[in-house]
Amino acid sequence: MTIVQWRLLPAFVHVAWVYLIAFRMGAAKQRDVREGLVSIKDVALDNSRWTDRTRKLNNNYNNQFELPVFFYAILMWLWFGLRLYLIG
Repeated sequence: MTIVQWRLLPAFVHVAWVYLIAFRMGAAKQRDVREGLVSIKDVALDNSRWTDRTRKLNNNYNNQFELPVFFYAILMWLWFGLRLYLIG
């Protein structure tokens, strides 16, 4: 693997992790509704009605879009810095 691929690998791993969390969250929400633990009317406007496990997955999914923004900014900075270093 080249150095560029090594630097982009964490970004791809993070994207895969986000998809995994999203699928688990969707499955947990379907299970909660199917088992009758919550009704669609209860959770339509208020996310606090989900079960604790589903709420934790939902919070985890939402957190994936907060701090990783800095991670992606640093990756872009490294990408363009490396390109300028190699060109110049």
